[in-house]
Amino acid sequence: IEPSGGELKFKENPVGVMTNTPNLEWHTQNLRNYLHVQPKQFSPKKYGEFNATPFSQGTGTTGLPGGFTPSNRFVRAAFFKEYINKAKNEEEGITNIWQILSTVRIPKGVVIEDSEGEDYTEYLAGICLESRSFYFTPYENNRITKVRLTDELIDDGNVVIFEAPRNQSYYSPEGVIDRNDTITTIKEVIELLDDIKTTKKGQIEGKNKDILENVDDKFLKENISNIKEFLDVIEKNK
Repeated sequence: IEPSGGELKFKENPVGVMTNTPNLEWHTQNLRNYLHVQPKQFSPKKYGEFNATPFSQGTGTTGLPGGFTPSNRFVRAAFFKEYINKAKNEEEGITNIWQILSTVRIPKGVVIEDSEGEDYTEYLAGICLESRSFYFTPYENNRITKVRLTDELIDDGNVVIFEAPRNQSYYSPEGVIDRNDTITTIKEVIELLDDIKTTKKGQIEGKNKDILENVDDKFLKENISNIKEFLDVIEKNK
């Protein structure tokens, strides 16, 4: 929906991306300036006897505009929307939306208006019509908040306000021992140290053979008493 000549007009959007001024037709025509931008690497090219090869990955995106003007953001969003791996479900769809929007969100302080005010992205948002879910992230908190329009909310008829958490929140996972690893307990570590102390390379057998063939046995043997003493203390006080 765009204002034109004092009226709001409905337009078919062939790209599936929208932004501010100029009008949609201008933005779609502007995409013709970026036909060279692609996900794949550029091929090497000869200059006389010199064979110029890409420095690293991502050379195909050279020329993708990086500014925060509406036209720059339109091109970036259109490019990422076109080439990002297609989502198979709602969760992947929301992940894709956030990945795309993150390429065009404006941090505070990098775009200053003529009035000296800050132009910045106040929030990111996405909607899934099938599940009637609204996802959003305020500027101050990167964690995605989800609100679902349930049948109960529809039937209630009252205005319901959902407060978005404004403070940054973090997920702090607890460490878990990998039980598929060769060494999983302090007891097994002590057994391994005993093997290191009493064996030489080329004369190692048993379950620790693969590990012992590759350890720096000189360092371990020089410090083995201190290491075992430390592990014994942990074992007794765990």
